[in-house]
Amino acid sequence: MIKASALALAALSPTHRGEQANLLPALSDIRAVSLHVARAVGKQAIQEGVADVDEAGFEAELAANVWDPVYQPYERVR
Repeated sequence: MIKASALALAALSPTHRGEQANLLPALSDIRAVSLHVARAVGKQAIQEGVADVDEAGFEAELAANVWDPVYQPYERVR
């Protein structure tokens, strides 16, 4: 699963698009990168037989367990 995560991250490296690119994807893409890596690790866990979910329910489980940052409005109190 570690290898699956490393290969998933490497596949998103901007160096594939040019020699002068950064090694890692931009921080602004962290949510998409995290989902890509989590999907690769989850599929590898299913393949190894150590996951409690099958491939049919994997996407639903993944979506249900992704943290979505929702911030409450901030109001200063004096």
